[in-house]
Amino acid sequence: MRQFLAVPAAIVLTVAAVPLLAAPVTRGCFLSVDGRVLVDRPCDVDAMADGSFTFNTADRGGQVDYVAFVSRTGPATAQASWNGERGATHADAPLGPVRREGACWVNTRTRLCVRP
Repeated sequence: MRQFLAVPAAIVLTVAAVPLLAAPVTRGCFLSVDGRVLVDRPCDVDAMADGSFTFNTADRGGQVDYVAFVSRTGPATAQASWNGERGATHADAPLGPVRREGACWVNTRTRLCVRP
């Protein structure tokens, strides 16, 4: 006898509304925080349908180095966060609201750039 699992429509709609990530691509990345340049080299970038993105760098051994996340809030505005320290795996340390300047997202504390 087969049994069927009923899935509430709200769950299906919620899952369907989450934008899919494209395959990561390598780009030229730059990250400075509080006046310190932390990243100025190629990194892996995961872009989302709404223009938000995550970038990740790795050390020579392939371990996580820096992670940053830009979450779009408007055409030229976003919220940014990063992992806060080298080697931490989650971008949960806030950098605050940022505005777009060309290929970069900036505020008084940070500059985060992704170049082709």
